[in-house]
Amino acid sequence: MKNNFVHLVFTSFTGRGIPGWKGQAWLDRRIKIFKEYTLQSLINQTNRNFVHWVSWRAQEKRNTSVKKLGEYLTARNYPFVFTFGGLPIWDDRKSNERIELRERLQKTLLDLIPILGEAKYCYQSILDSDDMLDKNAVQTVQNQTYGRKKAIGWTKGYVYNIETGQLAHWNTSTVPPFYTIMFPTDIFKDPEKHYNYIGPFRSHECVVHYFKFKNLSGRKFCVNVHGKNYTTAWDHPFRGKEITKNKNNILSRFGI
Repeated sequence: MKNNFVHLVFTSFTGRGIPGWKGQAWLDRRIKIFKEYTLQSLINQTNRNFVHWVSWRAQEKRNTSVKKLGEYLTARNYPFVFTFGGLPIWDDRKSNERIELRERLQKTLLDLIPILGEAKYCYQSILDSDDMLDKNAVQTVQNQTYGRKKAIGWTKGYVYNIETGQLAHWNTSTVPPFYTIMFPTDIFKDPEKHYNYIGPFRSHECVVHYFKFKNLSGRKFCVNVHGKNYTTAWDHPFRGKEITKNKNNILSRFGI
């Protein structure tokens, strides 16, 4: 990686909400979606100069499906790290977050120190385990100049219905969970400084209230709808015009 910064693409699987576990069937299905869509979009990046940080609860360290996913990624020489300290960002589905988030950061950030090395800055990009990034998304993020308390992201993208093959524009009125926060590395790796640096903001919609947010041009993310989404549905108000012409070319940009 560039000598002055490390780029982490962050994905959480388990640990959100109470109890933070939706069952083995949910996990196995989500891992399948992750491998077929999310992972393919990252393998398809024109710039592979990043590390994929995936977080889990401590209980998943013994989960066979999680172990197999780690083996699958390792066999492909994919740059990743698993942490098992729970969700290291604010959980908007819990009420006692001021204490619990600090505890999760304490359990998690030490595992990232070997990856951070001597880098001066750390860029943390958020990507849910069932969504995708355009092939130039990582390069676009890394082209952005560092700024203290600076965040960047897109407010417009696409939505893809895995079950029907439909594709449409996705036009949000807030900051969706495809943002990147820029940290000084000494703050990022210190749990208390990290906690204070992020506000902590309570949801992706609040990024603009805690950071100097830059809205990037273009449509560089794709929300996937698959029938088991917690908040997203094909008939969501953010969905715009359905795309039929040039659909396959657009999807190919996301690795599918």
